[in-house]
Amino acid sequence: MERKKIYDEIRKLNLAEEVKKTFGQNFTRVSSTNLTEFIEKHKKGASKGKVINKAKCTKPNAMFYLASLLLSKRVITENEFNEFQKMI
Repeated sequence: MERKKIYDEIRKLNLAEEVKKTFGQNFTRVSSTNLTEFIEKHKKGASKGKVINKAKCTKPNAMFYLASLLLSKRVITENEFNEFQKMI
């Protein structure tokens, strides 16, 4: 994958902070190989489908449904989802 495409993918998936936490530096300073692997791992993790069945969504778990939907759309990260789960 070209470097520009890697940068675009990181921005699209909102992974800049996750890369910084994982590698200890800005994504522009991490090797293309490491970034490509990181993106692929993220995509595999996000595609596991943590979204619950919408038909079973009741008021008490509506917030969980919303958070899981945001995770599946890659609006929030796995870590943010886990932190949110602890709060509800």
